[in-house]
Amino acid sequence: MFTTFDGTAWAFSNGTDQASIVAFSDIDNSLGLGGSILQKTGSDTWVLHLDDARSAGIDDDDNDVLVGLRVSPTKISIVAEPGTWLLVLIIPP
Repeated sequence: MFTTFDGTAWAFSNGTDQASIVAFSDIDNSLGLGGSILQKTGSDTWVLHLDDARSAGIDDDDNDVLVGLRVSPTKISIVAEPGTWLLVLIIPP
């Protein structure tokens, strides 16, 4: 994960540096998931509660980047949902 918030920083899901640990884990168990950032929301859906790569020096609130995942055994359409296009349009370069 790369951020330009208040400077620049990288975080990696397999990283051992403080930025990576804070971004990809819940070090204070504030989510109540045993330190995990992966929350099961249905039989085939999950939410990842990720922090910004700069959160190690600012906050550790586990909600800077929320990613919804759905695993489907059937083929689904590859057309982006309207919300996805809106997100793409509002992200500054």
